[in-house]
Amino acid sequence: MKKVCLDTDFLIALLRNKPEAVKRAEKYDFLNAEISTTSMNAFEVYLGAFRSKDVTKKKNTENTTNGQ
Repeated sequence: MKKVCLDTDFLIALLRNKPEAVKRAEKYDFLNAEISTTSMNAFEVYLGAFRSKDVTKKKNTENTTNGQ
């Protein structure tokens, strides 16, 4: 069985539904590969999502304050 450790860049590309990442993930699925990642990669994805949410909230607040 093939073992694959997914890095942060790949995970983010997959979450963004990038065609190259989706195609590669489908290939891993077809090969019944054992998929893993590191706790650091998981943390980086989580932190990026958290910060992204924070930026979106800030933009929405600014738009409301400015009457947009």
